[in-house]
Amino acid sequence: MEQQENKGWKERLRDRYLLVLRNEETFEEMASYKLTLLNLYLVLSTIFVVLFIVVIAIFFLTPLRTLVPGYGVIEEQAAFQELKRDYSLLEDEIAAQETYINSLRRMLTNDPEGITDVMEVDTIEEVFVGPVRRIREDSILRNTVENELVLDNMRITFNDFDQQNQRSIKEIFMTPPVKGEISARFMPENLHYGIDVMAPSNTPILSILDGIVITSDWTLETGNTLAVQHDNNIVSFYKHNSANLKAVGDRVKAGEAVAIIGNTGTLTTGPHLHFELWIDGKAVNPADYVYFR
Repeated sequence: MEQQENKGWKERLRDRYLLVLRNEETFEEMASYKLTLLNLYLVLSTIFVVLFIVVIAIFFLTPLRTLVPGYGVIEEQAAFQELKRDYSLLEDEIAAQETYINSLRRMLTNDPEGITDVMEVDTIEEVFVGPVRRIREDSILRNTVENELVLDNMRITFNDFDQQNQRSIKEIFMTPPVKGEISARFMPENLHYGIDVMAPSNTPILSILDGIVITSDWTLETGNTLAVQHDNNIVSFYKHNSANLKAVGDRVKAGEAVAIIGNTGTLTTGPHLHFELWIDGKAVNPADYVYFR
């Protein structure tokens, strides 16, 4: 019984049919086709396979492959390109932040750079007589005296160097950031580490020397604040600006506008520039280096 059913099904596939196309109005026969179910299945299967191959070729052999999730060249994807740009920007920000941190470290630290240990000095007995056995208290006293002498010499040397350095820096011409009347002078004893210069609103603030912007930010007390690192370990600060024109990492030239004078922050009573000058990590009186009139 089952073999008869299978045979009948196979025979039905081979049964011939006539497909006739007639004119709807005149019933004139236009064309006729002889076909079987088997031929119809083969034709449809062939069309399906061809279409499938064409679609696969379009998606995997053309730029459309980037639309397939998890496929395609990752370097050509927009998300990868955007991530790459963000990574480059992050690297620039990290480099600028390192410059900023190093500048602040030199600014806030008064210890000489590169001096960490005091070298031991041979005594006369060790040179001419040989090693001498001493008691513990005598060795401690000798080391203390020798270290104090070395440190005193170091202090004298660094004080002379600091004085010579400041004299040489005073010979450098610094462009006035703004020109105007000084309303508050340099008073470090009152924690006022700069001077206040009055000027009209919207006056451009100029960089005193060539340098690199190490901070361009806003704080509650000083408002828009900008700092520039210059050669000779000089850092200039410009505070209470209405707007900062430069970003961290920007290189500026002497006399180039870096900000606009303003009245931002809580520690201000009108449009002015609070200008600070730091040399070798110490705040100095800007009026000794810059002429504001």
